[in-house]
Amino acid sequence: MTDPNAPATLSIQVDRATAVPIGDQIHASLRQAIVDGRLASGQRLPSGRDLATQLG
Repeated sequence: MTDPNAPATLSIQVDRATAVPIGDQIHASLRQAIVDGRLASGQRLPSGRDLATQLG
């Protein structure tokens, strides 16, 4: 069982070569994680700093 207080570990990919803003790409990835059930209701997201590190 997943600890709802633990930050989510998500696989978010951004394409810097596209005209779609990075924020919109992150939003779409988070939305898809919710739809797919990889992000549970009430589960914490990674901090902005951790997400920035993951995305480079």
